[in-house]
Amino acid sequence: MAGKSCLLLSLGLLVGCTSDMQSARRSLDSADRAMSVVAPDASLYEPDKLAVIQNQLVQLHAAFAARQYATVVSEALSLSGDTSGLAAEVADKKQDAMSVLTVQWDETSVAVPQLMSVVRTRVGSIGKIRGRLRGINLSAARSALSEASSLWDTAQTFYLEGKLPDAEKTAKEAAGRLDQAARALKIELAQNATA
Repeated sequence: MAGKSCLLLSLGLLVGCTSDMQSARRSLDSADRAMSVVAPDASLYEPDKLAVIQNQLVQLHAAFAARQYATVVSEALSLSGDTSGLAAEVADKKQDAMSVLTVQWDETSVAVPQLMSVVRTRVGSIGKIRGRLRGINLSAARSALSEASSLWDTAQTFYLEGKLPDAEKTAKEAAGRLDQAARALKIELAQNATA
């Protein structure tokens, strides 16, 4: 009879341990999923806070490996709150950044086409002149204008896809190529339009 009691007690402990382990695994998986959602934006807007929470998650994995299942379950709840708080802070900062980018895009979307028109007109008029003009590199200007045009098309595509940070970055690259073209043509473009 004592053998059966020990066997039942062992089975009860095994079932209890398995249940604790499953609860801890679910908690850890939930924390991993929450981190995978918040980490990409948090790495841009709140990298220090992200690092702290990632360190806590690493400690949870270590506790799970050490079979400290009760610790994992309780700490995962705390980590869930921290992750939710971080997600809210990141969302606010991202919205602020997008507002700034929207204003910048509104300015850029007017300035770059105007600059491109100025450079294109100058390339066209200089191209009609026979002979070489001193200090003007028409070939370099045409190349830079072509690159600027391609970059501007890409920037507009990014904008239409809702990728405003990429759109603004690419538009600035286009403006930089237009500056190169202008230097090759020995003309000055409005500085505030490409800044």
